[in-house]
Amino acid sequence: MSTRRENKEKLTTREERKLINGQSLGCLSEYEVKENVLLVRTKGGIIRITACNDTVVRIQAGRNGEFLEPLAKPYDEKEWHCQSFRVLNKEKEILVKSSTFQFTLTKEDLSLRSKNVDIESLLFNKEEWEVCLSKKEEERIYGFGHSMHSFEHSGKKRLIRTTADPLLDDGRGHSVMPFYLSTENYGFLLNTSAFSHFDVGASCTKKIMVNIPGKNLDFFLIFGKDIKEVIANYIWLTGKISLPKKKSLGFWFRAKSEWNEEKVLEVARKFREEHIPCDIIGLEPGWQTASYPCSFVWNRGKFKEPASFIKKLEEMGFEVSLWEHAYISPKAPFYKEIAEKNLCADSRVWGGLVPDFSLPETCRIFKDYHHRAHMNIGVGGYKLDECDGADFTGEWFFPDETKFPSGVDGKLMHNVFGFLYQKCMHSLFAENNRRSTFLVRAFFTGIQHYSSCLYSDLYDFNQYLLTLVNSSFSGGLWCPEARESDTDEEFIRRSQLVFFSPIAVLNSWSSGALPYLYKDEVKKSFIKYGKLRMSLLPYIYSEFYRSYKMNVPFIRALVLEYPQDGNTHYIQDQYFFGESIMVCPLKEGRERKVYFPRGRWFDFWTDEEIEGKQWKMIDVSIDKLPIYVRSGSIIPMGEPQDFIGQSSVKKITLHLYGENFPSYLLYDDDGETLDYLDGRGATFTISPEERENELVVSIYKKQKGFSSDIKKFESVYHGKTYQKVEIKVNSSERRVPN
Repeated sequence: MSTRRENKEKLTTREERKLINGQSLGCLSEYEVKENVLLVRTKGGIIRITACNDTVVRIQAGRNGEFLEPLAKPYDEKEWHCQSFRVLNKEKEILVKSSTFQFTLTKEDLSLRSKNVDIESLLFNKEEWEVCLSKKEEERIYGFGHSMHSFEHSGKKRLIRTTADPLLDDGRGHSVMPFYLSTENYGFLLNTSAFSHFDVGASCTKKIMVNIPGKNLDFFLIFGKDIKEVIANYIWLTGKISLPKKKSLGFWFRAKSEWNEEKVLEVARKFREEHIPCDIIGLEPGWQTASYPCSFVWNRGKFKEPASFIKKLEEMGFEVSLWEHAYISPKAPFYKEIAEKNLCADSRVWGGLVPDFSLPETCRIFKDYHHRAHMNIGVGGYKLDECDGADFTGEWFFPDETKFPSGVDGKLMHNVFGFLYQKCMHSLFAENNRRSTFLVRAFFTGIQHYSSCLYSDLYDFNQYLLTLVNSSFSGGLWCPEARESDTDEEFIRRSQLVFFSPIAVLNSWSSGALPYLYKDEVKKSFIKYGKLRMSLLPYIYSEFYRSYKMNVPFIRALVLEYPQDGNTHYIQDQYFFGESIMVCPLKEGRERKVYFPRGRWFDFWTDEEIEGKQWKMIDVSIDKLPIYVRSGSIIPMGEPQDFIGQSSVKKITLHLYGENFPSYLLYDDDGETLDYLDGRGATFTISPEERENELVVSIYKKQKGFSSDIKKFESVYHGKTYQKVEIKVNSSERRVPN
């Protein structure tokens, strides 16, 4: 929680970083190959090229033989192997290849050339490195984190630095990642937390210039047959997408900060009386005795018996999420231990200690307290606020000159402080075989490996929508939460966007906005979309499982699905919600322009069929979010509930759209533990087969260590009529009336 900043100062000349015009490492002197590593020695230094697998290459360069690992390492070298790695010596170059990639290393100037991208030079001076890459005129560049301002980055400069106030289109934001992907089917990832700078064709349209502070250079080239596969390979490298806790995929309500337990319980009961679906209630700063900095101690004036309070909410089907930030108040029970063991920085924020989460002992103390005081009485998760820096105002966060006991300074810690904080807190739940989804305000490379969802205190609708679409270029989740709105129409539109985002949140920390206090039209719309989301939970959960297994983001920009269609290269206000559903939000008005890629599409509400490869103006009522389903899709749906777990899901209705259906995998598990990592769960492979005017839907069920309650299947067909339909579940046949 923080107030919106309005200071719009420009980047300084120093931050823009001019090209260094440094020196090269010189020509090749000798080289050696060992398994998947090519080691090149030059007159001025050394280059190490590692084939991580058939699609990912790591390139390190330095003036000596020492290569340091980054502060927040997002990968595991134990996973690396490449049997197809080959190195061939030619007269003027070395050919490096695998079954997927191939490039040449020129012996004279050490440039790397491939069909995807050329690395034209590696230069250095005493303070930094510069990498110069080629860029084609028609090439499009995406990524750099969850930008709130840009979709495609050609012609722009990006500074990789987290900030709480991403008011400018300069690269800074809550979520920054030194990673981009190109329509030339490669990705570039810097392996550092330093404040790097990317010039994406701004100074020269045919070049991408990357400036990196430090003595060594470390980056990855990631290849794929298309940019969707590049993303999959990036996720393979930096951490598989985690499967969220099932309850976190319901609706979240963040209570007003000043409310006490009586008011929170009153609101919770009203949600149930009005049958407004809700699963998680979040408490904002007022639950603590001190919050700037944090005591992490319950305010007994507002919450007399926290355990009893949480139990009452649990009995109504709610889970509790607590707001906090990392800065430790003198009132915190573990303040003294952190200070005396020198586990904090030499700077303070709001007078509180800044813990060094890169140290295991810091994390142990932090987790032990949270386990005793919170988890043991039923707290299910956290909102980790203000871990992204306040560059514009200087109001809070540690300065760049800060020294941490691990030996790093504020510059190296700045971008990964929030990442390390989340990693520490997620491990608390993992050590107890529990999943938890956190709301957070800072992302960095590899964040998709943890079930965190980013949010912002900025509140522009179009920026929220753009950020959601941009989340598809890393796999990290984004929450375009609803708060108060100027008009009823805006609240309806924001709510629609919320219910078709990964994590659905109404944040009333300041306004106390309650959906049941709006006029009937607004309340009915809110409940309608809340129930629709609950009905779609089997689809949503199965699609998150697909993300986990296949390394594909849950939210996807159209360019990921249709990279060969140039019309999709700039579409930033439509997205895929899972594999099959295309969502086209709008803030206001009664019409909007929608692009339909190739194929056939079905209006979710009316079943109208629309041919693809065209733009179409769509009439939109205030209560209609434009939603379309790809032909050939299977959408499993259940009965809506007031909360997840209200009753067991025994019946699934399969909505089949169009024809030519591929197999679909419906997934179910306990929704709470990490047992899914060991394969414990239930899968239902749904395989429709068309035979003239008949359709046979075969469903093959497999279970391991978990018994699903799903027993019954029904079907609804959109777009085609069959004379006879049969559903076979593990060879048991059932004829379905047409």
